[in-house]
Amino acid sequence: MEKVLLVEDEKRIRDIVRDYFTAHGLGCDLARDGAEALDLLRDHDYDAILLDVLMPELDGFQVCAAVRQNSPVPILFLTALGGEEDMLRGYALGCDDYVTKPFSLAVLRARVNNLLRRSRPAAPVLELPPYRLPTVRNCLTHVWERVRGFLVKAGTLILAMSVVLWFLQSFGVTSHGLMMVEDTGHSILGTIGSLLAPVFGPLGFGTWQAAVAILTGLVAKEAVVSTLCLLYGVSTLDAGATVATALSGTFHTPVAAYAFLVFILLYVPCVAAVSTMVREMGSLKWTARSIVWQLAAAWLVSFVVFQVGMLLF
Repeated sequence: MEKVLLVEDEKRIRDIVRDYFTAHGLGCDLARDGAEALDLLRDHDYDAILLDVLMPELDGFQVCAAVRQNSPVPILFLTALGGEEDMLRGYALGCDDYVTKPFSLAVLRARVNNLLRRSRPAAPVLELPPYRLPTVRNCLTHVWERVRGFLVKAGTLILAMSVVLWFLQSFGVTSHGLMMVEDTGHSILGTIGSLLAPVFGPLGFGTWQAAVAILTGLVAKEAVVSTLCLLYGVSTLDAGATVATALSGTFHTPVAAYAFLVFILLYVPCVAAVSTMVREMGSLKWTARSIVWQLAAAWLVSFVVFQVGMLLF
């Protein structure tokens, strides 16, 4: 319920106004003079102040000036001073309305209502444009823009990363220098995978093949499957038993395979998505933090899946 403060030195007027406001659903606190009013204002919040002018100690003009130093609460002067100079002084001090005695209780209540209505925060208004059916031309234009953007990324960034991965997977450092190798395990990518394999040991798939598949997944998540097929010499069209036998060297239990799937689901997306993150965030530092966060979350969740799964199964 909204509440006002009535500052009036005449008890009869205080009681009449309070009873009328209370009967019409408006709370009303009373103060006998300006000093008592300032004490109440320090301890309470009011929706409006009704202020007499001629009062002992501090008059209404002084109280108004003191209130306006700290608060925009609506102020209505309720006084017998009806001269033009008094009204102008009240408005100059920051009052919102001015009512002279004698007054009508109904009119006073209406004017207080106006002050309260103007001081209430306005409800947010969201204007929606009129809905229009999209035209065929607009739809085709939008589709082409999306397709073109994908083709540009696929033909530049993804292609470049694919070439880099092919080089790392096909070449290795031998006793004769940098040469092409037949065994992927002896390639540069295989060497990197061997270095990373211990990191994935607690997750159940600590082999260089799994690490290499995760690295190739940075180009596109689909590359994880094709890499595993290439490394183990199987096809996605082979029977399930054949694929399971080939992958048993990496995933000793079904729980390890599930942990691997969870890691692939949660770790860093493809390089095209990372480039979009850089563009949208506008900061390499925040992009790096996002990548570290995703890697840490993927490792932790996969660790929990594997360890809890091994205890249960």
